[in-house]
Amino acid sequence: MSNVKKAMLFLSVACIRSTALAAQEDEVATAMRNWVVAYCSNDVEAIAANYHPDARLWGTAAKVRADGQAAVRRYYEGTGANIQSRCAEIKDSAIRVYGSAAVNTGSYEFRATLKDGSPRVPLARFSFTYVKLGDRWLIVDHHSSQMPSQ
Repeated sequence: MSNVKKAMLFLSVACIRSTALAAQEDEVATAMRNWVVAYCSNDVEAIAANYHPDARLWGTAAKVRADGQAAVRRYYEGTGANIQSRCAEIKDSAIRVYGSAAVNTGSYEFRATLKDGSPRVPLARFSFTYVKLGDRWLIVDHHSSQMPSQ
């Protein structure tokens, strides 16, 4: 095979790989948007459905880690107890895909109205680790912490 043909084959394979990787990154971005929609709905079942049964969560308001989907559900029940409405807006995001696993890191702004009507708008940083289960990307590890003031 000539060097030109080898180079063209390499570029073709690289292009196919790049397109497949971009498609997977889009799927992970969709999974992140699904989490945001569920979080903004304040529907604990919908939020928990985004997590793998064996998920781990270090939530922004957590003193202990939530281990497993049931504990994740309880975390969101607890954090939503004093909230009239809540939402999250992704400020920046960096997705990396490694086969059937992916990591998404960035920052988000939480907007909440407490039941007494007072607003809360903390900025936080996140790391979501996903695994692909069937045709869905599920959160297997989620860490969130309030952004330092400086």
